[in-house]
Amino acid sequence: MTSPDSGPLSMNVGLLRVEDGLIRLSVDIRHPETAAADHIAETVRRAVEPYGFTLAPIHPEKSVYQDKNGPVMQSLLAAYRQETGDLSAPLAIGGGTYAKAMENIIAFGPVFPGEESREHQADEYIALDNIERLRRIYAQAFQNLLAL
Repeated sequence: MTSPDSGPLSMNVGLLRVEDGLIRLSVDIRHPETAAADHIAETVRRAVEPYGFTLAPIHPEKSVYQDKNGPVMQSLLAAYRQETGDLSAPLAIGGGTYAKAMENIIAFGPVFPGEESREHQADEYIALDNIERLRRIYAQAFQNLLAL
């Protein structure tokens, strides 16, 4: 499954454990905003049943998605583009963020194109120059959002 805006579905076996003689896998699936969780679950169930696996109940989370042409994304992009001059299309990643905790919210930043992504790794860091650059982008983004 894939979407032009959010890209392809990704899957990660995050936990494998043996309980009561059964092997249990916990799987994290990041799916396109256009795919329904129950359709994905049914597809997985049909794929694994011939091998003797069963699918436990799923715990879906809603996708964090904003229309790239909508006012929120355009406000954020304007702030980013004003500071960087980068006119490339917005990038959607499969990461789960705290943005899921609020309505009408989106994760925004902070890795710039061409730079190494160090988040959630040993020796995670961000360059001081980038912190100042992000401060300017976020300040402008807040101004743009307040004007909506």
